[in-house]
Amino acid sequence: MKILNKKKQGAVEYYKLLVETKDDLWYLSHIISEGDKVKGITTRKVKLEKETEKKTMIIEIQTERIEFSDTTDSLRILGIVIEEKEDIAKGSHHTITLEEGSMFSLEKTNWLKFQRKKFEEALEEKEKPILIVLMEREEAIFAKTKQQGYEVLAKIKGEVAKKQLEQKTKINFYQDLAKLVEEYDKKVNPRKIIIASPAFFSEYLANEITNKNISQKVLRLTCSSVTESAIEEIMKRDEVIKAVKKERITEESLLVEKLLNEISKNAKAAYGFEEVKKAVEFGACETLLISEKLLKQMKEKEEYEKLDKLMLEADNIGSDIIFISADHSAGKKLIGLGGIAAILRYKTTF
Repeated sequence: MKILNKKKQGAVEYYKLLVETKDDLWYLSHIISEGDKVKGITTRKVKLEKETEKKTMIIEIQTERIEFSDTTDSLRILGIVIEEKEDIAKGSHHTITLEEGSMFSLEKTNWLKFQRKKFEEALEEKEKPILIVLMEREEAIFAKTKQQGYEVLAKIKGEVAKKQLEQKTKINFYQDLAKLVEEYDKKVNPRKIIIASPAFFSEYLANEITNKNISQKVLRLTCSSVTESAIEEIMKRDEVIKAVKKERITEESLLVEKLLNEISKNAKAAYGFEEVKKAVEFGACETLLISEKLLKQMKEKEEYEKLDKLMLEADNIGSDIIFISADHSAGKKLIGLGGIAAILRYKTTF
């Protein structure tokens, strides 16, 4: 995300922003909150004599609700129109949709600590992703890390590949994988390339990579299988953690594992909304973990206000507030605990 212009007047901060990546939309879904003013481009259907056409205009709304979809890669900001604009009445409800490349203005007065942190992270130069290649004799998965989990780039089955390549030998299959590694290196520009396989197959692929600039990035590991779950297995390895310590999926997995370890010892942990609420009230909450799935569900059920109040109270006592994605195993474990949990400063009995 890029700041195009900014100014401050008293407690009010004004920003003109450019959405540079899809990950920026995820950040903004946690930064923009109820009451913030957002100005951006919208379209409205206008009825003519014989047809209806879409008209583009700039409006400003006071935010009431946020809807983020990582499947459509868009962020919808729903709110009330602040000033009358052509045929849009003041006080009417309208929506501004942000996508990659969108420019908009944000006026914000109240910042929670975690919102300020997310804003600063979004403005930082993005860390280069890691390219992950899981492979064996006749099968491979290509994936890249991103701020929110990981993205599968390609799945390759050896038998299919052989037919397409007119029954080439296995060595040629490794050569073709090496070419794909080179192609994705250009597209993704990763800071590290992890090649992992059961047994010794990764060595065959590594030997086919002749470009020294690429081979210097390669880290060879073993994995239990060539599946998406194995991607998460790889991300937890000690060798990888050093390379990806700033990646969200690693941070989230380690935090959930720490939580589960505390729960197993009946020590410094609380889970479930009521237990976490008590921990916050006692000032014992060090880190508040909230599933993004729970966040979405509470908004849909119009119960977000009580979660928002809890986050404000946690912020006031200096708790770190971390949102956990539901698209990896650590996130699913948190959902199994009610979607909300806390790592505590000290052991408590409620």
